Amino acid sequence: MSPRWRSHSVLRVFICVSSLQDMQRRERQLKQMLTHLRIDAVSLVMPWDHVVCHLKSEHPSSTSRVMMESVDMPDQYVSAMNDMIKNNSGSATVCLLNLPTPPQDVALGERYLEVLRILTKDLPPTLLVHGISSVISTSL
Repeated sequence: MSPRWRSHSVLRVFICVSSLQDMQRRERQLKQMLTHLRIDAVSLVMPWDHVVCHLKSEHPSSTSRVMMESVDMPDQYVSAMNDMIKNNSGSATVCLLNLPTPPQDVALGERYLEVLRILTKDLPPTLLVHGISSVISTSL
């Protein structure tokens, strides 16, 4: 990283937790991972019960966003995620977000694009990133 970027930029990593989870433990795990990966970042714990509640009302048996296809996410849920990101990215130069996995059914492509439009509406420049796996290596 160039010295100018290093002195003028701050990487903020958000961890979203519900009130039922151990916030301090989750933040400690995130900080340990960032330290282990040698990433200089500020970690912020974000309660998101007000976001997840939109899932519970329409999908009582599936409150985990990991289990749910992006095209099945209610618009209110995606919009609440967008609002949370907007409220915490006012001074951001760029937002990096996880790109939801595209649906296997090509017929759902329009819905998938609509979910992405709602997710990124009125955000600062946003980079959607999707990896094939979550493997992280710290050895060279």
